[in-house]
Amino acid sequence: MPKISPLRILLADDDKDDHYLFTHAIREFDSDIFIETVNDGVELIEFLNNNSNEKPDIVFLDLNMPRKNGIDSLREIRATEKLKDLPIVVCSTADVESNINATYTSGGNLYLQKPYSLSELVKSMENILGLCKAGKFPQFPRQHYFYKHG
Repeated sequence: MPKISPLRILLADDDKDDHYLFTHAIREFDSDIFIETVNDGVELIEFLNNNSNEKPDIVFLDLNMPRKNGIDSLREIRATEKLKDLPIVVCSTADVESNINATYTSGGNLYLQKPYSLSELVKSMENILGLCKAGKFPQFPRQHYFYKHG
């Protein structure tokens, strides 16, 4: 069933420039989307545990963060009953096969290689958030799990 109310997005990334770029790209897709940001995996888990009544519709999870990285955060989320079905897009500039496999087997829904241009990021957000808004965000099969951009 399509989501009628504005999407709630949580971005977990330690890079302030990425916060800005992702927020800008998301706003290009839909200016009414509600966006929260956290700076690392520890803040992510605290946010999700403290706001369980208002879970985000989707989490964009940076792979390389201080204190608790994306893979450890993903595993903790998937081990938490109330969060286990939360759509999570793992984001990284790297396309390292071991990272892609580790996040897939840990329960990531999609692995997004961070685009190098704002226009590519906007197109990626349109595609990914369009699925989320339509209420159709599965864990993609392994052959479609790596999403380069566009």
